[in-house]
Amino acid sequence: MSNPHGLSIVEDVLYLCEGDYGFKVFDVKDNNAIDKHQLSHLTSFHAYDVIALDAAHLIVVGENGLLQLDASDPKNIKSISLIPVVKN
Repeated sequence: MSNPHGLSIVEDVLYLCEGDYGFKVFDVKDNNAIDKHQLSHLTSFHAYDVIALDAAHLIVVGENGLLQLDASDPKNIKSISLIPVVKN
């Protein structure tokens, strides 16, 4: 973990925002070796906080706005929508 920010845990899955380092997903069944069980890593956006609505839907606060993610397969997280935030 390079720069942890916000996180959510649903069942045995940890969703971790790492700012400039993106968004990572880990299997946390073995809490003594979480870093060895990374399921996915998204680097296409900077992620600062995450809210898990349920095991399949996440809201992520990113640099460019709010992202809705499909987490039904933690190894293959998909973007559903983006609400852009404009900075003045």
